[in-house]
Amino acid sequence: MSLNIFLDGIAEAFSGKEFTAKDLIEFVTRKDVVSSPTCPTLKSTCEVLNVIPKTRSSCENNWSEMVFAVKILYPDVKTKGDVLGKLEHMKTNTRFKCSGGDENINRYFIDIDKRKEKVVLEYIRNMNPGEFNITSIKSLILSGKTIEEFPELYKINICKETGKLYDVKKRKSDIYIISSDNIIIGISVKSDSKCTLTNYSIERMLGIMNLADPMELKQIRINMLKEHFGNSDGVYKKNQRRDANKLFHDKDNKYFKELNRLIIDNVGVIGKKLLEFAFPKLPYNIYGYSGKKIIDLNKLSDLYNNQKLKLERNKGICGGKQRDTVSNAKVWYSVYLNGCEKYYFEIRFKNDIYGGSSQIFLYKT
Repeated sequence: MSLNIFLDGIAEAFSGKEFTAKDLIEFVTRKDVVSSPTCPTLKSTCEVLNVIPKTRSSCENNWSEMVFAVKILYPDVKTKGDVLGKLEHMKTNTRFKCSGGDENINRYFIDIDKRKEKVVLEYIRNMNPGEFNITSIKSLILSGKTIEEFPELYKINICKETGKLYDVKKRKSDIYIISSDNIIIGISVKSDSKCTLTNYSIERMLGIMNLADPMELKQIRINMLKEHFGNSDGVYKKNQRRDANKLFHDKDNKYFKELNRLIIDNVGVIGKKLLEFAFPKLPYNIYGYSGKKIIDLNKLSDLYNNQKLKLERNKGICGGKQRDTVSNAKVWYSVYLNGCEKYYFEIRFKNDIYGGSSQIFLYKT
């Protein structure tokens, strides 16, 4: 393919528009763009460049999940090279099932290939599959959080009391192992101990817990934007994002003040809910692995339920670092269990403030 054809494809897609390299990459890897009949030149460009269109975000095809799966099925693997050498084996292994099929298997291995040898090596070394007490594996399912295509997983994630699926935040497993005697265990896999333990829309969470009206909280942030930008809906342009975020740098703004009031007034139930999402108690065995050691999440849930819980708005050192500053739109809280700071969480916006609730992110100290 010539350079001219490539440039023609870009010109066709971004005619009359300003764009960055990030915009370009995101655009040409979108599935709808790659398959669009209105963009044939760009389509052929992507095919020639062997660009894989996105159907799931990269964090949902995280390298660590596939490394974990490969190590379970092939205990002899020891290095990154060993893992990469199992690509075709994973596609043909009758004991292995992956949400999205071969296309997603490819994505997982692409993400593995991006990682440093040392990181993958240490991740494998710290695994001890013997802790699962499974002598014979019937099948291993790498589902991510998508269980609908696997009836056996759907069944065990139905709450007997309500008859409904457990909240996606509670059914944390990315991988399920089914033994030869049909015992199922779930494993929540993270790439390292710094990863988010759980995240949730704070407005939605408070609404589900009947602690606040989500629409009222939404209206507070929208009103702040409307007053600042002088419009009727609080919507702002891309080049005004920084200006919008600055409204929330002052942590005593109306929105954060109301969230703080609700959290402090309901410390016990909110803290318990966060720990429930991070360390769920489920009717089947569920474990967590973040590159250091395998943890029984059901046992951890029982342990924390018997400890004194405290949440504290933290303007100083939180999680070992100075988190709260005057130049970010975030608020931080420490989570104390029996008087020790075990976890901390931040509340911040992931996307445009007018478009959705702020999110709560929980981390290990």
